Amino acid sequence: MMKKRLSALLLAACLTLTLLPAHALATSSRPSIIIPTSSQPYYGAPPFRPAPGTEQNHTSVSYTDLINLVWFSLAIQEELVLPYTDVPEESWFYPGVRYVYQQALMPGVSETSFAPYEPVTRGLAWNVLTRTSGGDTTPASGEVWYALGMAWVVENGISDGTEPTKLITREQWVSMLWRRAGYPSAPVNLNAYADGDQVSGYAQDAMRWAISIGLIQGSNGKLCPQSTLNRAELATMVMRLAPKR
Repeated sequence: MMKKRLSALLLAACLTLTLLPAHALATSSRPSIIIPTSSQPYYGAPPFRPAPGTEQNHTSVSYTDLINLVWFSLAIQEELVLPYTDVPEESWFYPGVRYVYQQALMPGVSETSFAPYEPVTRGLAWNVLTRTSGGDTTPASGEVWYALGMAWVVENGISDGTEPTKLITREQWVSMLWRRAGYPSAPVNLNAYADGDQVSGYAQDAMRWAISIGLIQGSNGKLCPQSTLNRAELATMVMRLAPKR
């Protein structure tokens, strides 16, 4: 963790310096830093505005502003550090877990554990799907934790809202995503996969669509449609679907 914090500090310093032109640290009676307004803000930082009377393509920024920029950069870098000890950076599911963590779409099972291989319940799947659509799943006092997610999927015709504590299969999850996407069709041959004939009738169109957009990529030539979805797979699919929502 200390190594990552030092790396974050170094990256923040480099970021700050790259925003400065060569003459930025030149001394004067009133020290200031000149930053071209054409520079693109980093991660959505508010653009600098030219001060009255200055040249159109430059703006003067105080050293206080510079310090704020450094801390802003540090905060961004800290957000990139996952708190989960069971999600190594070299793991195949790290990008997906990082995505759902940064977007606040899927919580860990504790502050330091994500439990990537733990099976997913229908209730959790509803909540994650609701959050990816901008909905709030924070229960009111006395409500069960999946209440708002259940209400949302039922209202939008994505699920019947039954058996919230039952484990969900890969084809069931894909079918929910397919319904939310508007029942799209795709000309994919399921028989190209060794277990393509194991996809349930209701899920075949959904699986074809999922394969066509790379949501389902198969494992050793298999789709594993009846296998229970785990948390790592859920996070990864949410990440893959993000640009296509």
